[in-house]
Amino acid sequence: MRIHRLGLSAVAAAWLALAAVAAHAQPVPPQGGPGGQPPAPPPEAVQACEGKAAGAQASFNGRDGRSISGVCESQNGVLAVRPARGAGGPPPQR
Repeated sequence: MRIHRLGLSAVAAAWLALAAVAAHAQPVPPQGGPGGQPPAPPPEAVQACEGKAAGAQASFNGRDGRSISGVCESQNGVLAVRPARGAGGPPPQR
């Protein structure tokens, strides 16, 4: 009977340890905006396309002051500059 109680105590302790770890785990932030949507374009990208049609060339100054050029494209129902990418590869890290 003593072995059975010891085994049950070990299981209970392991279960509590697992619960404590799970309670302190950091959630993974969702990608994009609410509901899994891509994030909204920056206001400068929207302003650069005001009065232009989809497919028009436009540019704006990014937060770091660099000029960003691209094509006006509808993103989530908003016309904004989609930056041109270099010869393949991902965008630069911020």
